[in-house]
Amino acid sequence: MEWLEITISTAAADIKTVTTALTAAGFSDLVIEDQEERIAIMTEGKPEIVMCKDCKYWHHSGYCKKIMMVADRFGNDFCSYGERREGE
Repeated sequence: MEWLEITISTAAADIKTVTTALTAAGFSDLVIEDQEERIAIMTEGKPEIVMCKDCKYWHHSGYCKKIMMVADRFGNDFCSYGERREGE
């Protein structure tokens, strides 16, 4: 295996296209050094997770108004119904 180091200047939105093209051309073990671009790639297309303590349905007693039961007394859980409270 040979080592080749190159720098490609591209927008974060185009990273996936560039990496796909490089992989198709036979390049492997790609390293992305820009932290912001790395975060964008990792979170692209993934839903926001809202913890119970930040959810508009959660009460500090642990009661969830959406599922109408005590869900998590400490607010450290999450579910697919989570919606962030206004102003947070």
